[in-house]
Amino acid sequence: MPITPFPRELLPLPRRSAVDSLDQANLNQINQDTHSTVDLYQSDGGVRSVTRDPAVQSVMARDKNISPALQEFFANSNDAHVRWGLACNPSLSSEAVQQTLAQDQDAEVRAALAHNPSLISDARQEALAQDQHEWVRAALALNRSLTSDTRQEKLAQDPNRRVRVALALNRSLTSDAQQEKLAQDPNRRVRVALAGNRSLTSDARQERLAQDPNRPVRAALALNHSLTSDTAQQTLAQDQSALVRRYLARNPSLTSEAAQETLAQDQDTEVRASLARAPSLTSTVQQTLAQDQSALVRRALARNPSLTSTVQQTLAQYQDVGVQLLLREELSRRPLERAKF
Repeated sequence: MPITPFPRELLPLPRRSAVDSLDQANLNQINQDTHSTVDLYQSDGGVRSVTRDPAVQSVMARDKNISPALQEFFANSNDAHVRWGLACNPSLSSEAVQQTLAQDQDAEVRAALAHNPSLISDARQEALAQDQHEWVRAALALNRSLTSDTRQEKLAQDPNRRVRVALALNRSLTSDAQQEKLAQDPNRRVRVALAGNRSLTSDARQERLAQDPNRPVRAALALNHSLTSDTAQQTLAQDQSALVRRYLARNPSLTSEAAQETLAQDQDTEVRASLARAPSLTSTVQQTLAQDQSALVRRALARNPSLTSTVQQTLAQYQDVGVQLLLREELSRRPLERAKF
Protein backbone atom coordinates (compact mmCIF):
# COMPACT_ATOMS: atom_id res chain seq x y z
CA MET A 1 0.00 0.00 0.00
CA PRO A 2 1.51 3.39 -0.93
CA ILE A 3 1.97 5.53 2.13
CA THR A 4 3.24 9.03 2.78
CA PRO A 5 7.00 9.26 3.58
CA PHE A 6 7.60 8.90 7.32
CA PRO A 7 10.63 7.81 9.35
CA ARG A 8 10.37 4.07 10.04
CA GLU A 9 10.87 4.43 13.79
CA LEU A 10 8.08 6.96 14.19
CA LEU A 11 5.07 5.01 12.96
CA PRO A 12 3.65 1.51 13.45
CA LEU A 13 3.45 -0.84 10.48
CA PRO A 14 1.27 0.57 7.66
CA ARG A 15 -2.10 -0.92 6.95
CA ARG A 16 -2.19 -3.56 4.23
CA SER A 17 -5.08 -3.94 1.83
CA ALA A 18 -5.97 -6.90 -0.33
CA VAL A 19 -6.10 -4.50 -3.28
CA ASP A 20 -3.37 -1.93 -3.89
CA SER A 21 -4.59 -0.47 -7.17
CA LEU A 22 -7.33 -0.86 -9.74
CA ASP A 23 -7.66 0.64 -13.17
CA GLN A 24 -10.78 2.54 -14.15
CA ALA A 25 -12.13 -0.36 -16.25
CA ASN A 26 -12.05 -2.70 -13.26
CA LEU A 27 -13.73 -0.13 -11.04
CA ASN A 28 -16.49 0.45 -13.58
CA GLN A 29 -17.07 -3.29 -13.91
CA ILE A 30 -17.35 -3.71 -10.13
CA ASN A 31 -19.62 -0.71 -9.76
CA GLN A 32 -21.97 -2.05 -12.43
CA ASP A 33 -22.67 -5.15 -10.37
CA THR A 34 -25.98 -4.18 -8.72
CA HIS A 35 -25.70 -7.01 -6.20
CA SER A 36 -22.55 -5.57 -4.63
CA THR A 37 -23.20 -1.84 -4.83
CA VAL A 38 -24.94 0.91 -2.88
CA ASP A 39 -26.53 4.02 -4.41
CA LEU A 40 -24.86 7.28 -3.40
CA TYR A 41 -26.81 10.51 -3.89
CA GLN A 42 -24.48 13.36 -4.85
CA SER A 43 -24.80 17.11 -4.33
CA ASP A 44 -25.65 17.74 -8.00
CA GLY A 45 -28.71 15.51 -7.74
CA GLY A 46 -27.12 12.59 -9.54
CA VAL A 47 -26.89 9.05 -8.27
CA ARG A 48 -23.70 6.97 -8.29
CA SER A 49 -23.41 3.28 -7.54
CA VAL A 50 -20.50 2.46 -5.27
CA THR A 51 -19.15 -1.00 -4.55
CA ARG A 52 -19.60 -2.45 -1.09
CA ASP A 53 -16.20 -4.16 -1.24
CA PRO A 54 -13.99 -2.50 1.45
CA ALA A 55 -10.77 -3.43 -0.39
CA VAL A 56 -11.93 -1.60 -3.50
CA GLN A 57 -13.33 1.28 -1.46
CA SER A 58 -9.93 1.78 0.17
CA VAL A 59 -8.41 2.30 -3.30
CA MET A 60 -11.20 4.67 -4.32
CA ALA A 61 -10.72 6.64 -1.09
CA ARG A 62 -7.16 7.49 -2.15
CA ASP A 63 -8.22 8.78 -5.57
CA LYS A 64 -7.05 12.40 -5.93
CA ASN A 65 -10.21 13.23 -7.91
CA ILE A 66 -12.55 11.97 -5.23
CA SER A 67 -15.84 13.89 -4.95
CA PRO A 68 -17.04 15.57 -1.71
CA ALA A 69 -19.94 13.09 -1.54
CA LEU A 70 -17.58 10.11 -1.69
CA GLN A 71 -15.34 11.71 0.93
CA GLU A 72 -18.25 11.94 3.34
CA PHE A 73 -19.40 8.41 2.48
CA PHE A 74 -15.99 6.84 3.08
CA ALA A 75 -15.35 8.88 6.25
CA ASN A 76 -18.28 7.07 7.84
CA SER A 77 -17.24 3.62 6.61
CA ASN A 78 -17.22 0.77 9.13
CA ASP A 79 -13.90 -0.42 7.67
CA ALA A 80 -10.78 1.24 9.10
CA HIS A 81 -8.81 0.52 5.90
CA VAL A 82 -11.22 2.69 3.95
CA ARG A 83 -11.07 5.54 6.44
CA TRP A 84 -7.26 5.25 6.56
CA GLY A 85 -7.07 5.47 2.77
CA LEU A 86 -9.24 8.58 2.82
CA ALA A 87 -7.18 10.16 5.60
CA CYS A 88 -4.05 9.73 3.43
CA ASN A 89 -5.63 11.44 0.43
CA PRO A 90 -3.88 14.80 -0.24
CA SER A 91 -7.06 16.03 -1.96
CA LEU A 92 -9.07 15.76 1.24
CA SER A 93 -10.62 19.23 1.28
CA SER A 94 -13.85 18.90 3.26
CA GLU A 95 -13.62 20.50 6.72
CA ALA A 96 -16.48 18.31 7.97
CA VAL A 97 -14.77 15.14 6.77
CA GLN A 98 -11.46 16.17 8.35
CA GLN A 99 -13.27 16.78 11.63
CA THR A 100 -14.86 13.34 11.43
CA LEU A 101 -11.51 11.65 10.77
CA ALA A 102 -9.79 13.68 13.50
CA GLN A 103 -12.19 12.06 15.95
CA ASP A 104 -11.83 8.56 14.51
CA GLN A 105 -11.51 5.79 17.08
CA ASP A 106 -8.57 4.27 15.18
CA ALA A 107 -5.24 5.97 15.99
CA GLU A 108 -3.72 5.01 12.63
CA VAL A 109 -6.51 6.84 10.83
CA ARG A 110 -5.94 9.95 12.93
CA ALA A 111 -2.16 9.66 12.33
CA ALA A 112 -2.69 9.47 8.58
CA LEU A 113 -4.82 12.60 8.73
CA ALA A 114 -2.27 14.36 10.94
CA HIS A 115 0.42 13.81 8.31
CA ASN A 116 -1.80 14.84 5.41
CA PRO A 117 -0.55 18.06 3.72
CA SER A 118 -4.14 19.17 3.15
CA LEU A 119 -4.58 19.53 6.93
CA ILE A 120 -4.32 23.32 7.24
CA SER A 121 -7.19 23.98 9.65
CA ASP A 122 -5.97 25.46 12.95
CA ALA A 123 -8.77 23.73 14.80
CA ARG A 124 -7.91 20.28 13.40
CA GLN A 125 -4.19 20.75 14.02
CA GLU A 126 -4.85 21.90 17.60
CA ALA A 127 -7.03 18.87 18.28
CA LEU A 128 -4.47 16.44 16.87
CA ALA A 129 -1.61 18.15 18.74
CA GLN A 130 -3.40 17.12 21.93
CA ASP A 131 -4.16 13.58 20.79
CA GLN A 132 -3.54 10.96 23.46
CA HIS A 133 -1.62 8.72 21.03
CA GLU A 134 2.05 9.55 20.40
CA TRP A 135 1.93 8.33 16.77
CA VAL A 136 -0.72 10.91 15.96
CA ARG A 137 1.23 13.79 17.51
CA ALA A 138 4.43 12.60 15.79
CA ALA A 139 2.69 12.48 12.42
CA LEU A 140 1.43 16.03 12.92
CA ALA A 141 4.89 17.19 14.01
CA LEU A 142 6.33 16.05 10.68
CA ASN A 143 3.59 17.64 8.56
CA ARG A 144 5.01 20.38 6.28
CA SER A 145 1.72 22.27 6.68
CA LEU A 146 2.46 22.75 10.38
CA THR A 147 3.56 26.39 10.32
CA SER A 148 1.90 27.72 13.48
CA ASP A 149 4.44 28.80 16.12
CA THR A 150 1.94 27.92 18.83
CA ARG A 151 1.53 24.37 17.58
CA GLN A 152 5.27 23.93 17.06
CA GLU A 153 5.94 25.18 20.59
CA LYS A 154 3.46 22.69 22.03
CA LEU A 155 5.03 19.80 20.14
CA ALA A 156 8.59 20.92 20.99
CA GLN A 157 7.64 20.44 24.65
CA ASP A 158 5.96 17.06 24.10
CA PRO A 159 7.03 14.51 26.73
CA ASN A 160 7.48 11.81 24.08
CA ARG A 161 10.83 11.96 22.27
CA ARG A 162 9.36 10.53 19.03
CA VAL A 163 7.18 13.62 18.71
CA ARG A 164 10.13 15.95 19.26
CA VAL A 165 12.27 13.98 16.77
CA ALA A 166 9.53 14.30 14.16
CA LEU A 167 9.30 18.05 14.73
CA ALA A 168 13.08 18.40 14.51
CA LEU A 169 12.95 16.68 11.10
CA ASN A 170 10.26 19.02 9.76
CA ARG A 171 11.64 21.44 7.16
CA SER A 172 8.85 23.87 8.00
CA LEU A 173 10.48 24.36 11.40
CA THR A 174 11.76 27.91 10.92
CA SER A 175 11.06 29.37 14.36
CA ASP A 176 14.30 30.41 16.07
CA ALA A 177 12.73 29.82 19.49
CA GLN A 178 11.71 26.23 18.71
CA GLN A 179 15.00 25.42 17.00
CA GLU A 180 16.88 26.71 20.03
CA LYS A 181 14.71 24.62 22.34
CA LEU A 182 15.30 21.47 20.29
CA ALA A 183 19.04 22.21 20.02
CA GLN A 184 19.18 21.91 23.80
CA ASP A 185 16.97 18.83 23.99
CA PRO A 186 18.37 16.22 26.43
CA ASN A 187 17.65 13.42 23.94
CA ARG A 188 20.43 13.05 21.35
CA ARG A 189 18.06 11.70 18.68
CA VAL A 190 16.22 15.01 18.71
CA ARG A 191 19.44 16.96 18.29
CA VAL A 192 20.61 14.62 15.49
CA ALA A 193 17.35 15.21 13.64
CA LEU A 194 17.65 18.97 14.02
CA ALA A 195 21.32 19.02 13.00
CA GLY A 196 20.42 17.38 9.69
CA ASN A 197 17.43 19.63 9.00
CA ARG A 198 18.05 21.99 6.06
CA SER A 199 15.85 24.63 7.65
CA LEU A 200 18.63 25.03 10.22
CA THR A 201 20.13 28.23 8.80
CA SER A 202 20.93 30.13 12.00
CA ASP A 203 24.67 30.57 12.56
CA ALA A 204 24.15 30.51 16.32
CA ARG A 205 22.31 27.18 16.19
CA GLN A 206 24.91 25.66 13.85
CA GLU A 207 27.75 26.78 16.10
CA ARG A 208 26.01 25.30 19.17
CA LEU A 209 25.49 21.93 17.50
CA ALA A 210 29.04 21.90 16.10
CA GLN A 211 30.20 21.70 19.73
CA ASP A 212 27.67 19.06 20.76
CA PRO A 213 29.28 16.34 22.91
CA ASN A 214 27.53 13.62 20.89
CA ARG A 215 29.31 12.54 17.67
CA PRO A 216 26.18 11.63 15.64
CA VAL A 217 24.89 15.17 16.17
CA ARG A 218 28.08 16.71 14.82
CA ALA A 219 28.15 14.19 11.95
CA ALA A 220 24.59 15.08 10.94
CA LEU A 221 25.49 18.78 10.97
CA ALA A 222 28.64 18.16 8.93
CA LEU A 223 26.49 16.63 6.17
CA ASN A 224 23.85 19.37 6.24
CA HIS A 225 23.89 21.36 2.98
CA SER A 226 22.60 24.40 4.89
CA LEU A 227 25.81 24.54 6.92
CA THR A 228 27.03 28.06 6.07
CA SER A 229 28.56 29.30 9.31
CA ASP A 230 32.33 29.74 8.90
CA THR A 231 32.80 29.28 12.64
CA ALA A 232 30.85 26.01 12.65
CA GLN A 233 32.77 24.74 9.62
CA GLN A 234 36.09 25.57 11.27
CA THR A 235 35.01 23.85 14.49
CA LEU A 236 33.99 20.68 12.63
CA ALA A 237 37.20 20.73 10.57
CA GLN A 238 39.10 20.26 13.85
CA ASP A 239 36.71 17.64 15.23
CA GLN A 240 38.31 14.72 17.04
CA SER A 241 36.27 12.28 14.97
CA ALA A 242 37.64 11.46 11.51
CA LEU A 243 34.11 10.51 10.43
CA VAL A 244 32.82 14.02 11.16
CA ARG A 245 35.74 15.56 9.26
CA ARG A 246 35.10 13.24 6.26
CA TYR A 247 31.44 14.22 6.18
CA LEU A 248 32.36 17.89 6.30
CA ALA A 249 34.88 17.46 3.49
CA ARG A 250 32.12 15.99 1.30
CA ASN A 251 29.69 18.82 1.99
CA PRO A 252 29.23 21.01 -1.12
CA SER A 253 28.50 23.96 1.18
CA LEU A 254 32.06 23.90 2.57
CA THR A 255 33.20 27.39 1.59
CA SER A 256 35.31 28.42 4.60
CA GLU A 257 38.87 28.81 3.34
CA ALA A 258 40.25 28.25 6.84
CA ALA A 259 38.28 25.00 7.20
CA GLN A 260 39.44 23.82 3.75
CA GLU A 261 43.07 24.53 4.61
CA THR A 262 42.72 22.62 7.90
CA LEU A 263 41.21 19.60 6.16
CA ALA A 264 43.86 19.71 3.42
CA GLN A 265 46.46 19.06 6.14
CA ASP A 266 44.40 16.36 7.88
CA GLN A 267 46.26 13.23 8.95
CA ASP A 268 43.44 11.03 7.65
CA THR A 269 43.95 10.25 3.96
CA GLU A 270 40.24 9.70 3.35
CA VAL A 271 39.47 13.16 4.70
CA ARG A 272 41.89 14.75 2.23
CA ALA A 273 40.58 12.56 -0.62
CA SER A 274 37.00 13.58 0.17
CA LEU A 275 38.02 17.22 0.22
CA ALA A 276 39.81 16.87 -3.13
CA ARG A 277 36.47 16.16 -4.84
CA ALA A 278 34.82 19.33 -3.50
CA PRO A 279 33.85 21.72 -6.34
CA SER A 280 34.28 24.82 -4.15
CA LEU A 281 37.99 24.37 -3.38
CA THR A 282 40.09 27.52 -3.43
CA SER A 283 43.06 27.58 -5.82
CA THR A 284 45.44 27.53 -2.84
CA VAL A 285 43.90 24.38 -1.39
CA GLN A 286 43.86 22.77 -4.83
CA GLN A 287 47.59 23.38 -5.14
CA THR A 288 48.20 21.93 -1.67
CA LEU A 289 46.29 18.77 -2.51
CA ALA A 290 48.01 18.47 -5.89
CA GLN A 291 51.28 18.01 -4.01
CA ASP A 292 49.83 15.45 -1.58
CA GLN A 293 51.97 12.36 -1.02
CA SER A 294 48.96 10.07 -1.35
CA ALA A 295 48.03 8.87 -4.83
CA LEU A 296 44.46 8.43 -3.56
CA VAL A 297 44.22 12.15 -2.88
CA ARG A 298 45.81 13.17 -6.18
CA ARG A 299 43.51 10.84 -8.16
CA ALA A 300 40.47 12.25 -6.35
CA LEU A 301 41.65 15.76 -7.20
CA ALA A 302 42.13 14.81 -10.87
CA ARG A 303 38.38 14.07 -11.02
CA ASN A 304 37.49 17.55 -9.77
CA PRO A 305 35.79 19.55 -12.56
CA SER A 306 36.81 22.88 -11.00
CA LEU A 307 40.60 22.53 -11.25
CA THR A 308 42.63 25.51 -12.37
CA SER A 309 45.01 25.07 -15.31
CA THR A 310 48.00 25.49 -12.98
CA VAL A 311 46.86 22.57 -10.81
CA GLN A 312 46.20 20.46 -13.88
CA GLN A 313 49.79 21.02 -14.99
CA THR A 314 51.08 20.12 -11.52
CA LEU A 315 49.17 16.84 -11.56
CA ALA A 316 50.35 16.06 -15.09
CA GLN A 317 53.96 16.03 -13.88
CA TYR A 318 53.41 12.95 -11.69
CA GLN A 319 54.42 9.58 -13.11
CA ASP A 320 51.11 8.13 -11.98
CA VAL A 321 49.14 6.36 -14.68
CA GLY A 322 45.93 6.62 -12.67
CA VAL A 323 46.24 10.39 -12.27
CA GLN A 324 47.14 10.79 -15.94
CA LEU A 325 44.10 8.81 -17.13
CA LEU A 326 41.66 10.56 -14.80
CA LEU A 327 43.04 13.95 -15.73
CA ARG A 328 42.70 13.21 -19.45
CA GLU A 329 39.16 11.94 -18.91
CA GLU A 330 38.23 15.15 -17.14
CA LEU A 331 39.94 17.30 -19.75
CA SER A 332 38.13 15.46 -22.55
CA ARG A 333 34.92 17.02 -21.25
CA ARG A 334 36.43 20.49 -21.71
CA PRO A 335 38.00 20.58 -25.20
CA LEU A 336 39.06 24.24 -25.05
CA GLU A 337 41.06 23.76 -21.89
CA ARG A 338 42.48 20.51 -23.26
CA ALA A 339 43.84 22.41 -26.26
CA LYS A 340 45.50 24.91 -23.98
CA PHE A 341 46.86 22.15 -21.80
